[in-house]
Amino acid sequence: MLITQKMDSVHLSENEKQIRKYILEHEDETAALTVKELSGKIFVSPASLVVFAKKLGFSGWNEFRQAFLEEQSYRESHFKNIDANVPFTATDNIMRIANKVATLQQETITDTLALLRQDKLRKAVRILKESASLYLYGTSMSYMAAEEFAYSMKRIGKPVEYCTYQTEQAFQAKTIRSDSCALVVSYTGETSHAIKVCRILKEKKIPVITLTSIGENTIKQYSDVCLEMSTRENVHSKISTFTTRQSIHTVLDILYSCYFATAYEENYEAVMEMNRELEKSRYSTNREINK
Repeated sequence: MLITQKMDSVHLSENEKQIRKYILEHEDETAALTVKELSGKIFVSPASLVVFAKKLGFSGWNEFRQAFLEEQSYRESHFKNIDANVPFTATDNIMRIANKVATLQQETITDTLALLRQDKLRKAVRILKESASLYLYGTSMSYMAAEEFAYSMKRIGKPVEYCTYQTEQAFQAKTIRSDSCALVVSYTGETSHAIKVCRILKEKKIPVITLTSIGENTIKQYSDVCLEMSTRENVHSKISTFTTRQSIHTVLDILYSCYFATAYEENYEAVMEMNRELEKSRYSTNREINK
C-alpha cells in the first residue's frame, strides 16, 4: 500500500491531518527537509512528526522521509497521461475508450517490469523448484488470476492446490504438507483473511511467496520473498481493477516462464504432448493456428 493511501486509511488527530495536508501539498519540500526544518514550516513539534511517521508504520521520521521519496519517484514514473482509477470519461467515444484501456494495460506491464528484482525472482523460482507442491491463496479478483497460473503449472507437472472458498483456505493452510510452498496474492497486503493464512503458514515453517503492492504491509512480514505489483489503484475510488489484474497476470506469467526455463526441454515436451492429447479434436478454419 502506498504511503499516500495509508494516510487515508489510518485514524489521524486534527494535528496529524494538518501534517498530512502539508506533506501532500508540498511533496518535494517534504522529501528535502529535516524533521526540525519541516516542523518549523508546519508549526508543530518535531515529536509530532515522529509520532505521525510511527502511526504509518515507520520507526521514525528519517525512515518515513526516505520511503516517501522513493514512493514519489515511483508515482512520477509511467502513467503520465492516463488515470489508473478512472481511465476514461463519459464524453469519450468507444474507440477512445478502447485506446485508453489498451494504453493503460501497456503502461501497467511496463510499470510491473520496473518493479521486478532479479534476486527476488530467482529466489521465488528456487522455492517453487525445491518444493514438492504449491498451494495458492488469495481473495476475489486476485485469486481468479492465480487460478490461471495454477492451470499453466499443472500442465508441466507441478502439483498445485487451492480452495475456491476463502473460509476453507485457513483450514487448508493448517493441513498443508511440510514439503510444500505457498503463494499468497493480496493487493493491499492487509486483508484479514490473507494475514491469517500467512500466520498459519509461517508457524508451520512453509516457504511463502507473496505478490502484493509496494510499500510496507502486514503480509510482507511473513514472506520469504515478495514480488511487487503495480500499485496505482485506490482501494475505494476506482471503476475497475484494470491495472491490478493486468499486473498480477504479468508477474505470474513471468514466474511461470522462469520456472518453465529451469527444465526447458522436459517442460516443452510435456506441454507439446499435452497439447496433442487434449487439443487433437479442436480445429480451426484458419489453418495457420492448427500447427
